[in-house]
Amino acid sequence: MSLIYEDNLGYFISHADFIEKIYENVNVKETSKSFKFQNDLFEIKYPYKKLKTRNCLKRKLEDDECNSSFRSEVDHVKNLYSLFYNNLITNEVIQINSSSDKDARNEEALAAGQNLYDTSGLYNVKDVIGENTNEAIEVEMQGTHYIFPENCKFYCSAVNNITKHLENEKFDVILLDPPWWNKYIRRKKAKVNDTYAMMYNDDLKGLPIEDLISETGLVIVWCTNSTSHLSYLKEVILEKWKVKYMRKWYWMKVTIAGEPICNFSEPPGKQPFEQIVFAARDRDIFVDIPDERLVVSVPSALHSHKPPLEKLLQKFLPVNSKRLEIFARYLLPNWTSYGLEAIRFQHCSLYEENNNNS
Repeated sequence: MSLIYEDNLGYFISHADFIEKIYENVNVKETSKSFKFQNDLFEIKYPYKKLKTRNCLKRKLEDDECNSSFRSEVDHVKNLYSLFYNNLITNEVIQINSSSDKDARNEEALAAGQNLYDTSGLYNVKDVIGENTNEAIEVEMQGTHYIFPENCKFYCSAVNNITKHLENEKFDVILLDPPWWNKYIRRKKAKVNDTYAMMYNDDLKGLPIEDLISETGLVIVWCTNSTSHLSYLKEVILEKWKVKYMRKWYWMKVTIAGEPICNFSEPPGKQPFEQIVFAARDRDIFVDIPDERLVVSVPSALHSHKPPLEKLLQKFLPVNSKRLEIFARYLLPNWTSYGLEAIRFQHCSLYEENNNNS
Protein backbone atom coordinates (compact mmCIF):
# COMPACT_ATOMS: atom_id res chain seq x y z
CA MET A 1 0.00 0.00 0.00
CA SER A 2 1.15 3.54 -0.61
CA LEU A 3 0.25 4.78 2.90
CA ILE A 4 3.06 3.49 5.11
CA TYR A 5 2.58 5.52 8.29
CA GLU A 6 0.06 8.03 9.64
CA ASP A 7 -0.28 10.14 12.77
CA ASN A 8 -1.77 13.50 13.77
CA LEU A 9 1.04 15.37 12.00
CA GLY A 10 0.87 13.76 8.61
CA TYR A 11 1.33 10.82 6.29
CA PHE A 12 4.36 8.93 5.01
CA ILE A 13 3.60 7.49 1.59
CA SER A 14 5.39 5.52 -1.12
CA HIS A 15 4.75 6.52 -4.72
CA ALA A 16 6.69 3.46 -5.93
CA ASP A 17 4.60 1.04 -3.83
CA PHE A 18 1.37 2.58 -5.09
CA ILE A 19 2.40 2.06 -8.71
CA GLU A 20 3.52 -1.49 -8.01
CA LYS A 21 0.12 -2.23 -6.49
CA ILE A 22 -2.01 -0.93 -9.35
CA TYR A 23 0.10 -2.71 -11.98
CA GLU A 24 0.49 -6.06 -10.25
CA ASN A 25 -1.74 -7.66 -12.91
CA VAL A 26 -1.39 -6.15 -16.39
CA ASN A 27 -2.87 -7.77 -19.49
CA VAL A 28 -0.04 -8.07 -22.02
CA LYS A 29 -1.12 -9.95 -25.15
CA GLU A 30 -3.61 -12.01 -23.14
CA THR A 31 -1.08 -12.94 -20.47
CA SER A 32 -0.75 -11.36 -17.03
CA LYS A 33 2.43 -9.55 -16.00
CA SER A 34 3.39 -7.40 -13.03
CA PHE A 35 5.14 -4.04 -13.46
CA LYS A 36 6.83 -1.44 -11.28
CA PHE A 37 8.68 1.80 -11.91
CA GLN A 38 12.30 1.54 -13.01
CA ASN A 39 14.33 0.91 -9.85
CA ASP A 40 16.60 3.94 -9.96
CA LEU A 41 13.79 6.52 -10.16
CA PHE A 42 13.29 6.64 -6.40
CA GLU A 43 16.89 6.06 -5.29
CA ILE A 44 17.16 9.50 -3.70
CA LYS A 45 19.75 8.65 -1.07
CA TYR A 46 21.26 12.05 -0.31
CA PRO A 47 20.06 15.64 -0.03
CA TYR A 48 20.63 17.64 -3.18
CA LYS A 49 23.60 19.96 -3.06
CA LYS A 50 22.88 23.68 -3.11
CA LEU A 51 23.83 25.26 -6.41
CA LYS A 52 25.68 28.55 -6.40
CA THR A 53 23.66 31.25 -8.14
CA ARG A 54 24.73 34.62 -9.42
CA ASN A 55 23.08 37.77 -8.15
CA CYS A 56 21.47 35.82 -5.30
CA LEU A 57 21.60 38.86 -2.99
CA LYS A 58 19.84 41.02 -5.58
CA ARG A 59 17.15 38.36 -6.07
CA LYS A 60 16.72 38.07 -2.32
CA LEU A 61 16.11 41.79 -1.96
CA GLU A 62 13.80 42.04 -4.97
CA ASP A 63 11.72 38.90 -4.58
CA ASP A 64 8.31 39.36 -2.97
CA GLU A 65 8.64 36.02 -1.19
CA CYS A 66 11.19 37.55 1.17
CA ASN A 67 8.74 38.48 3.90
CA SER A 68 8.17 37.65 7.53
CA SER A 69 4.95 35.66 7.01
CA PHE A 70 6.60 33.16 4.70
CA ARG A 71 9.65 32.92 6.96
CA SER A 72 7.25 31.97 9.75
CA GLU A 73 5.61 29.36 7.52
CA VAL A 74 8.98 27.85 6.61
CA ASP A 75 9.85 27.62 10.32
CA HIS A 76 6.44 26.08 11.01
CA VAL A 77 6.89 23.34 8.40
CA LYS A 78 10.43 22.73 9.59
CA ASN A 79 9.20 22.22 13.17
CA LEU A 80 6.34 20.01 12.01
CA TYR A 81 8.70 17.77 10.10
CA SER A 82 11.18 17.59 12.95
CA LEU A 83 8.44 16.15 15.15
CA PHE A 84 7.16 13.85 12.41
CA TYR A 85 10.68 12.63 11.60
CA ASN A 86 11.20 11.68 15.25
CA ASN A 87 7.96 9.69 15.10
CA LEU A 88 9.18 7.90 11.96
CA ILE A 89 12.40 6.94 13.75
CA THR A 90 10.60 5.90 16.95
CA ASN A 91 8.17 3.70 15.01
CA GLU A 92 11.02 2.23 12.91
CA VAL A 93 9.48 3.43 9.67
CA ILE A 94 12.90 4.69 8.56
CA GLN A 95 16.43 4.36 9.87
CA ILE A 96 18.92 7.14 10.53
CA ASN A 97 21.36 7.52 7.65
CA SER A 98 24.84 6.69 8.92
CA SER A 99 26.58 7.60 5.66
CA SER A 100 29.56 9.92 6.09
CA ASP A 101 29.85 10.69 2.38
CA LYS A 102 28.88 14.36 2.45
CA ASP A 103 29.79 14.85 -1.22
CA ALA A 104 27.64 11.99 -2.52
CA ARG A 105 25.01 12.83 -5.08
CA ASN A 106 22.07 10.98 -6.58
CA GLU A 107 23.76 10.34 -9.92
CA GLU A 108 21.97 7.09 -10.77
CA ALA A 109 18.51 8.45 -10.02
CA LEU A 110 19.12 11.75 -11.79
CA ALA A 111 20.57 10.05 -14.87
CA ALA A 112 17.70 7.57 -15.00
CA GLY A 113 15.13 10.34 -14.51
CA GLN A 114 16.57 12.50 -17.29
CA ASN A 115 16.91 9.56 -19.67
CA LEU A 116 13.36 8.31 -19.08
CA TYR A 117 11.92 11.82 -19.19
CA ASP A 118 13.58 12.37 -22.57
CA THR A 119 12.50 8.97 -23.88
CA SER A 120 8.87 9.41 -22.85
CA GLY A 121 8.88 12.83 -24.50
CA LEU A 122 9.83 11.44 -27.91
CA TYR A 123 6.26 10.24 -28.42
CA ASN A 124 4.17 13.38 -28.61
CA VAL A 125 0.60 12.11 -28.48
CA LYS A 126 -1.84 14.94 -29.19
CA ASP A 127 -5.58 15.27 -29.64
CA VAL A 128 -6.23 11.69 -28.54
CA ILE A 129 -9.09 10.55 -26.32
CA GLY A 130 -8.73 7.15 -24.67
CA GLU A 131 -10.43 4.94 -22.14
CA ASN A 132 -9.81 1.63 -20.43
CA THR A 133 -12.88 0.13 -18.77
CA ASN A 134 -11.27 -3.21 -17.94
CA GLU A 135 -8.20 -4.43 -16.06
CA ALA A 136 -4.79 -2.80 -16.39
CA ILE A 137 -3.42 -3.34 -19.87
CA GLU A 138 -0.43 -2.70 -22.13
CA VAL A 139 -1.50 -1.08 -25.39
CA GLU A 140 0.19 -0.05 -28.62
CA MET A 141 -0.43 3.51 -29.77
CA GLN A 142 1.23 5.43 -32.58
CA GLY A 143 4.08 2.95 -32.90
CA THR A 144 4.99 2.65 -29.22
CA HIS A 145 3.64 1.05 -26.03
CA TYR A 146 1.90 2.37 -22.93
CA ILE A 147 0.57 0.81 -19.73
CA PHE A 148 -2.91 1.91 -18.67
CA PRO A 149 -4.49 1.28 -15.25
CA GLU A 150 -7.97 -0.14 -14.90
CA ASN A 151 -11.05 2.04 -15.29
CA CYS A 152 -9.41 5.22 -16.53
CA LYS A 153 -10.14 7.86 -19.17
CA PHE A 154 -7.86 10.48 -20.68
CA TYR A 155 -7.77 13.46 -23.02
CA CYS A 156 -4.39 14.35 -24.54
CA SER A 157 -5.28 17.92 -25.33
CA ALA A 158 -4.51 21.51 -24.36
CA VAL A 159 -6.54 22.68 -21.36
CA ASN A 160 -8.17 25.45 -23.40
CA ASN A 161 -10.15 22.68 -25.15
CA ILE A 162 -11.58 21.34 -21.91
CA THR A 163 -15.04 22.88 -22.33
CA LYS A 164 -15.41 21.25 -25.73
CA HIS A 165 -14.57 17.81 -24.38
CA LEU A 166 -16.23 17.92 -20.96
CA GLU A 167 -19.27 20.07 -21.65
CA ASN A 168 -22.18 19.28 -19.30
CA GLU A 169 -20.01 16.99 -17.12
CA LYS A 170 -19.76 17.54 -13.38
CA PHE A 171 -17.02 16.18 -11.14
CA ASP A 172 -16.94 15.60 -7.38
CA VAL A 173 -13.17 16.12 -7.20
CA ILE A 174 -10.96 18.25 -9.44
CA LEU A 175 -7.20 18.09 -8.90
CA LEU A 176 -4.89 20.56 -10.68
CA ASP A 177 -1.10 20.70 -10.94
CA PRO A 178 -0.65 23.94 -12.91
CA PRO A 179 2.64 24.86 -14.61
CA TRP A 180 2.99 28.01 -12.51
CA TRP A 181 5.03 30.85 -14.00
CA ASN A 182 8.48 30.61 -12.46
CA LYS A 183 11.73 32.57 -12.94
CA TYR A 184 13.94 29.50 -12.58
CA ILE A 185 11.94 27.48 -15.09
CA ARG A 186 11.99 30.42 -17.50
CA ARG A 187 15.80 30.60 -17.31
CA LYS A 188 16.10 26.83 -17.65
CA LYS A 189 13.75 26.77 -20.63
CA ALA A 190 16.04 29.20 -22.45
CA LYS A 191 18.87 26.65 -22.19
CA VAL A 192 17.16 23.27 -22.63
CA ASN A 193 13.96 22.00 -24.13
CA ASP A 194 12.71 19.70 -21.38
CA THR A 195 10.37 22.05 -19.55
CA TYR A 196 6.65 22.58 -19.87
CA ALA A 197 4.88 25.73 -21.04
CA MET A 198 4.29 27.99 -18.06
CA MET A 199 0.90 29.49 -17.28
CA TYR A 200 0.19 32.96 -15.98
CA ASN A 201 -2.25 33.43 -13.11
CA ASP A 202 -4.90 35.00 -15.35
CA ASP A 203 -4.75 32.00 -17.69
CA LEU A 204 -5.32 29.65 -14.77
CA LYS A 205 -8.22 31.79 -13.57
CA GLY A 206 -9.79 31.41 -17.02
CA LEU A 207 -10.22 27.65 -16.67
CA PRO A 208 -13.96 26.87 -16.35
CA ILE A 209 -13.67 24.99 -13.06
CA GLU A 210 -16.92 26.60 -11.86
CA ASP A 211 -18.72 24.76 -14.69
CA LEU A 212 -17.04 21.42 -14.02
CA ILE A 213 -17.25 21.11 -10.23
CA SER A 214 -20.40 19.72 -8.63
CA GLU A 215 -22.26 21.61 -5.91
CA THR A 216 -20.77 19.24 -3.34
CA GLY A 217 -17.37 19.06 -5.01
CA LEU A 218 -13.80 19.47 -3.80
CA VAL A 219 -11.03 21.36 -5.65
CA ILE A 220 -7.38 20.57 -4.89
CA VAL A 221 -4.49 22.62 -6.28
CA TRP A 222 -0.77 21.90 -6.13
CA CYS A 223 0.96 25.24 -5.60
CA THR A 224 4.52 26.54 -5.38
CA ASN A 225 5.77 28.46 -2.36
CA SER A 226 5.41 31.77 -4.18
CA THR A 227 3.43 34.12 -1.96
CA SER A 228 2.16 35.94 -5.05
CA HIS A 229 0.79 32.71 -6.54
CA LEU A 230 -0.78 31.65 -3.25
CA SER A 231 -2.39 35.04 -2.66
CA TYR A 232 -3.78 35.21 -6.19
CA LEU A 233 -5.07 31.66 -5.91
CA LYS A 234 -6.88 32.34 -2.62
CA GLU A 235 -8.16 35.83 -3.36
CA VAL A 236 -8.93 35.75 -7.10
CA ILE A 237 -8.85 32.33 -8.75
CA LEU A 238 -10.87 30.40 -6.18
CA GLU A 239 -13.46 33.15 -6.05
CA LYS A 240 -13.87 33.05 -9.84
CA TRP A 241 -14.23 29.26 -9.64
CA LYS A 242 -16.96 29.78 -7.02
CA VAL A 243 -15.24 27.74 -4.33
CA LYS A 244 -13.92 28.77 -0.91
CA TYR A 245 -10.48 28.17 0.54
CA MET A 246 -10.50 25.45 3.23
CA ARG A 247 -7.22 23.79 4.09
CA LYS A 248 -3.58 23.53 3.15
CA TRP A 249 -1.23 20.54 3.26
CA TYR A 250 2.53 20.39 2.67
CA TRP A 251 4.24 17.88 0.42
CA MET A 252 7.56 17.26 2.16
CA LYS A 253 10.22 15.74 -0.12
CA VAL A 254 12.77 13.55 1.62
CA THR A 255 15.56 11.07 0.96
CA ILE A 256 15.21 7.36 1.58
CA ALA A 257 16.54 8.01 5.09
CA GLY A 258 13.99 10.76 5.72
CA GLU A 259 16.31 13.76 5.36
CA PRO A 260 14.83 16.81 3.60
CA ILE A 261 16.02 16.79 -0.02
CA CYS A 262 17.42 20.28 0.55
CA ASN A 263 17.81 22.61 3.50
CA PHE A 264 14.99 24.82 4.72
CA SER A 265 16.22 28.14 3.33
CA GLU A 266 15.85 31.82 4.00
CA PRO A 267 13.18 33.04 1.54
CA PRO A 268 13.24 33.22 -1.43
CA GLY A 269 15.57 30.21 -1.36
CA LYS A 270 14.44 26.77 -2.47
CA GLN A 271 12.45 24.79 0.11
CA PRO A 272 12.06 21.00 0.50
CA PHE A 273 8.27 21.27 0.40
CA GLU A 274 5.41 22.33 -1.85
CA GLN A 275 1.84 23.22 -0.93
CA ILE A 276 -1.51 21.57 -1.58
CA VAL A 277 -4.56 23.84 -1.34
CA PHE A 278 -8.11 22.56 -0.71
CA ALA A 279 -11.29 24.48 -1.58
CA ALA A 280 -14.98 23.63 -1.85
CA ARG A 281 -18.37 25.19 -2.50
CA ASP A 282 -19.75 23.76 0.73
CA ARG A 283 -16.94 23.60 3.26
CA ASP A 284 -19.16 21.92 5.85
CA ILE A 285 -19.12 18.72 3.77
CA PHE A 286 -15.36 18.39 4.22
CA VAL A 287 -14.89 19.40 7.85
CA ASP A 288 -13.10 16.10 8.49
CA ILE A 289 -10.19 17.04 6.23
CA PRO A 290 -7.42 18.08 8.66
CA ASP A 291 -5.44 21.28 8.20
CA GLU A 292 -1.68 21.67 7.78
CA ARG A 293 -0.89 17.98 7.40
CA LEU A 294 2.43 16.79 6.03
CA VAL A 295 2.48 14.46 3.03
CA VAL A 296 5.97 12.98 3.17
CA SER A 297 7.52 10.93 0.39
CA VAL A 298 10.68 10.20 -1.54
CA PRO A 299 10.22 12.12 -4.80
CA SER A 300 10.63 10.61 -8.22
CA ALA A 301 13.66 11.72 -10.22
CA LEU A 302 11.32 12.51 -13.11
CA HIS A 303 10.70 16.20 -13.70
CA SER A 304 7.36 17.44 -12.32
CA HIS A 305 6.18 14.03 -11.10
CA LYS A 306 3.81 14.49 -8.18
CA PRO A 307 2.89 11.58 -5.89
CA PRO A 308 -0.70 10.28 -5.97
CA LEU A 309 -2.97 11.53 -3.19
CA GLU A 310 -5.52 8.81 -3.87
CA LYS A 311 -5.14 6.80 -0.66
CA LEU A 312 -5.14 9.91 1.52
CA LEU A 313 -8.31 11.33 -0.03
CA GLN A 314 -10.39 8.17 0.01
CA LYS A 315 -11.63 8.55 3.58
CA PHE A 316 -12.92 12.08 2.85
CA LEU A 317 -14.69 11.39 -0.46
CA PRO A 318 -18.01 9.74 -1.23
CA VAL A 319 -17.91 6.25 -2.70
CA ASN A 320 -17.80 6.23 -6.51
CA SER A 321 -17.06 9.96 -6.67
CA LYS A 322 -16.34 11.31 -10.14
CA ARG A 323 -12.74 12.57 -10.31
CA LEU A 324 -10.84 14.77 -12.76
CA GLU A 325 -7.15 15.70 -12.89
CA ILE A 326 -6.13 18.68 -15.04
CA PHE A 327 -2.53 19.10 -16.27
CA ALA A 328 -2.14 15.36 -15.71
CA ARG A 329 0.99 13.49 -16.72
CA TYR A 330 -0.09 10.03 -15.63
CA LEU A 331 -3.30 8.04 -15.21
CA LEU A 332 -5.02 6.70 -12.13
CA PRO A 333 -7.78 4.10 -11.71
CA ASN A 334 -11.23 5.71 -11.51
CA TRP A 335 -9.98 9.12 -12.68
CA THR A 336 -10.37 11.18 -15.84
CA SER A 337 -7.02 12.75 -16.80
CA TYR A 338 -6.73 15.85 -18.96
CA GLY A 339 -3.64 17.58 -20.37
CA LEU A 340 -1.22 17.81 -23.27
CA GLU A 341 0.95 15.12 -21.67
CA ALA A 342 -1.74 13.11 -19.92
CA ILE A 343 -0.14 9.75 -20.73
CA ARG A 344 3.54 10.76 -20.81
CA PHE A 345 4.42 8.85 -17.66
CA GLN A 346 2.46 5.81 -18.84
CA HIS A 347 5.10 5.12 -21.49
CA CYS A 348 6.53 1.60 -21.22
CA SER A 349 10.11 2.91 -20.88
CA LEU A 350 9.35 4.02 -17.30
CA TYR A 351 8.40 0.51 -16.19
CA GLU A 352 10.09 -2.82 -15.71
CA GLU A 353 8.68 -6.25 -15.09
CA ASN A 354 8.34 -7.02 -11.40
CA ASN A 355 9.66 -10.54 -11.05
CA ASN A 356 9.07 -10.50 -7.28
CA ASN A 357 5.34 -10.91 -7.98
CA SER A 358 5.72 -13.61 -10.60
